[in-house]
Amino acid sequence: MKREISVDDLLLVLLALVFAPHVVRVPVWISVFCAVSWLCAFFVRRSHIGSFPRVMVIILALGCTAGAGVSFAGSLGREAGVGLLSLMLGLKPLETRTHRDRMITVFLAYFLTLTNLLYSQSLAMAGYMFLCVILAGMIQIRMNDPGGPAGEHLRISCVLLAQALPLTLILFVLFPRISGSLWGFNDPQTAGVSGLSRTLEPGRISSLALSGEIAFRVNFEEGVIPARDSLYWRVLVLPRFDGREWSPGEFRPLRGGGDISGQAIRYTVTAEPVNETWMFALDLPLSAPPGVVHASDFTLMAPQRISKRVRYTLSSCLDCSSPVSGDLQELIRLPETGGAGARDLVRSWKRAGYGGREIVDRALAHFRTEPFYYTLNPPLLAMDDPVDDFLFNVRRGYCEHYASSFAFLMRAAGIPARVVVGYQGGEPNPVGEYLIVRQSDAHAWAEVWFEESGWVRIDPTAAVSPLRIERGAGAVAAREVGRVLNVPALGVLRGAWDHMRLNWDAVNNMWNQWVLDYGGVRQKRVLEFLGLARTWRGISTGILVSVFAVLGCGVVLLLFLGRPVRGEKDRVQRIYEQFLKKTAGWPNTEGVPPASHMENLMHRISGRGEEIRKIRDLYVSLRYKPVGEGFENDLEQFRRAVKVFRVPSLNN
Repeated sequence: MKREISVDDLLLVLLALVFAPHVVRVPVWISVFCAVSWLCAFFVRRSHIGSFPRVMVIILALGCTAGAGVSFAGSLGREAGVGLLSLMLGLKPLETRTHRDRMITVFLAYFLTLTNLLYSQSLAMAGYMFLCVILAGMIQIRMNDPGGPAGEHLRISCVLLAQALPLTLILFVLFPRISGSLWGFNDPQTAGVSGLSRTLEPGRISSLALSGEIAFRVNFEEGVIPARDSLYWRVLVLPRFDGREWSPGEFRPLRGGGDISGQAIRYTVTAEPVNETWMFALDLPLSAPPGVVHASDFTLMAPQRISKRVRYTLSSCLDCSSPVSGDLQELIRLPETGGAGARDLVRSWKRAGYGGREIVDRALAHFRTEPFYYTLNPPLLAMDDPVDDFLFNVRRGYCEHYASSFAFLMRAAGIPARVVVGYQGGEPNPVGEYLIVRQSDAHAWAEVWFEESGWVRIDPTAAVSPLRIERGAGAVAAREVGRVLNVPALGVLRGAWDHMRLNWDAVNNMWNQWVLDYGGVRQKRVLEFLGLARTWRGISTGILVSVFAVLGCGVVLLLFLGRPVRGEKDRVQRIYEQFLKKTAGWPNTEGVPPASHMENLMHRISGRGEEIRKIRDLYVSLRYKPVGEGFENDLEQFRRAVKVFRVPSLNN
């Protein structure tokens, strides 16, 4: 005999499901306590030894309170609240005895499900929460209908949520919103994910090479993504060097916008939170969004740390030179010690008569012809003299190694140089027609100053590893970890995986823009499209429309719930009513039952006795036998018999 899952067992499944995302967020002892507590509740109920002693529950509750006080040290923040709520759910099954206890457990599960929004507002988390709510609704229905089938309870729970979605959508679109994200607070999970820092030390960016975290997405106005070797995304300029580390110089706003000539390209950046003030711009940005400072080194700085997803439109000039010189003396300054071998190498070039651009070419040729190797796992450099150790001993490095050593060589030659960090390249997503730039695209390059042309971008990495510039860091990573995915048998699987991944990212991008970022500005555009300007009159109209939408949905729901319920037998009755309309000339004045009435009609309507007999027999069979196999076939015969039935004229 098949054993039905009890409500208490389903409650334990629900608690485990809603608590699962918090396992990595709460102290380990809380996770262990909840798991042990739920297992105890399960085995105590299965062993039929009675309920868990109430005194023991009280002792455990006091112990949990003390443990929470120690773990959270009197904090009243997010972690403490989630931890206490988790402990409540851990204890509740031990004292669950009545229907009221089970209802309280379900409502606590709803609250714990909602706390996931304090950590993540992603589409995946929204789907997970939706599943939790469906299960919680199913359990509530099952608590009030313990003998019903579980599948029917699940169906009703899904139907109830589906009925609520239209009203939810109306309120979401029309109800006035404050500026900001969906819930009015930031997504802490995504804050500060940028791996770049305000200083550069060789070896630091390489730690991001295998990170799949998305830094930002870009939509180009013309829909055409530029060539990969032109996609240099400027973030920070580092002019100061102490012998090992590059750091920013004095901040100077751009005056007059500079004199940049070249083809401009417009694009929109949707940047993930970085918890920093820097912004992402395609080299070189021609302007800055409102409120953003356009620095003299053509970087963009927000007025405050970016702790939520932002979206802004820019114009940039590709492969252009910057005419703003800055302090050129600072840009040729080097530490007094260190890099003796590099300085001797530059002196040999100068003794050979090379100067200016020729020295740049000699340095790039040195990287290209000597046994340098581009790797994501470079060895550590000597602390006392990292420049010489890299140029003449190690010769294995990542982009920041080459940018740093190249800038050192240029300064040793008296050519102003600086290091720029940002991102290079990106992954086109043909589904949404936009570019995805990940943390693995983090990059460093150099800029040198020439009087006749200004700052010119030089990327020594391209001389050592053209693969990095042409195909991205992912191609270098694939080369280093092996070519397993390049096996022909796995090529189809890899293509299918890439297709699914890009489609999922396109869906996430739509979720970010139209749900999480649906703030006051975007709502204003939607309301203007609907003919409701976002003025006080428009806001009032939006509120009224929302209120009437709620009332209208309520009325429709009441009418729907109050309608007569039509079962299988009602279809039989409807067909019989059609038969009564055809025989309206011989009414049932005596109010006899349908079978008796049709018996009378067999004698009263001449020439139709056999037809009426068949209709009567089918009616009796359908009305009184159980609904099951053969019912639909008999019903179809009954419908056809009534349809073809014709009554003679009363004058005959």
